[in-house]
Amino acid sequence: MTTLIKQLTKLADSLRSSVSRIALITLSDMFCYLKRCMEAFLDPIIKVLLKRGADTSNQFILEEADRALQSMTESCQESKVLSVLLMQQVNSRASPYRLRICRSLEQLTVCLGNNILFFKDADKLIC
Repeated sequence: MTTLIKQLTKLADSLRSSVSRIALITLSDMFCYLKRCMEAFLDPIIKVLLKRGADTSNQFILEEADRALQSMTESCQESKVLSVLLMQQVNSRASPYRLRICRSLEQLTVCLGNNILFFKDADKLIC
């Protein structure tokens, strides 16, 4: 699985837009079907998803990166997604990256719904 994730992240970062798009779709599907098995690989995957989501030159790549980020926030454990997103927020200065991170945090709060009251890391999410 580790080798597969490494190859997919490399392909998602490819300059060939069709290759990158298919890799992003594959990552999105892996989040949907493998769910929490993907949590171990969140850090390298989210870096590529944020990078591709910040690239405004290809709209369809941006859309696929957004879909993959959305499926990540819906499929993985909320506390792990939150910690990875906050770590990326600290490390990034570019506004397109921060925009994608904020959208993912918004999606995370939507997924939590009323359960946000019982979420143990709610203070990190609000600050």
